[in-house]
Amino acid sequence: MKANTLEHLLIIDGVKSTGSGTNKNDLIKIKLEVDTNPPLPAGEQEVLFLLEPIPFSYRILTLPSLFGGKLHALICREYKGGRIKGRDYYDFIWYISKNVKPDLGYLKGKLCESGIWKIEDEFTLGDLK
Repeated sequence: MKANTLEHLLIIDGVKSTGSGTNKNDLIKIKLEVDTNPPLPAGEQEVLFLLEPIPFSYRILTLPSLFGGKLHALICREYKGGRIKGRDYYDFIWYISKNVKPDLGYLKGKLCESGIWKIEDEFTLGDLK
């Protein structure tokens, strides 16, 4: 959503269905993360539209670029005890099951940003494997 300030308060009405297990007055927190300094080349993006609560458009990375970002997390993210975070593994399996091909250019940019890969070196699917 475009606006002139860095912080915004989003008000979302409670769930209408009484069988959902969520009380209308419960506080729901949604965390939004925005990369204000993305690596180059930036991942491919698409524009999507929603009509509620008001009509608006938003820009999001395509599935191949999101998969590239997930692979970067699996390769570079530091976890307690050195183990892969369960959610990242589950997401990886989801991308594989949907036959999504990773955006290697975006992944290379993320790896270069992390200091794992050199920008002047080629990055192929073989390198990823």
